[in-house]
Amino acid sequence: MKNRTYHDILAKVLEAAKGTDGTTKTRIMYGAYLSSNQLKEYITYCQGHGLISYDARKRVYKTTIKGIRS
Repeated sequence: MKNRTYHDILAKVLEAAKGTDGTTKTRIMYGAYLSSNQLKEYITYCQGHGLISYDARKRVYKTTIKGIRS
């Protein structure tokens, strides 16, 4: 297996969170093949740049329009 770049992993995270109802942190972690610690870094980055939003009531993450375009 070849090494993935930061952008490859970021694309996987955004793709994993692209569902219509949102998805849990665990589903994103498995979809992007990341550990919990790695996922925290990517989620923080994505939220800081407006690529992923978090619904605290449902406790799910969802890719924003900006994230889909990226």
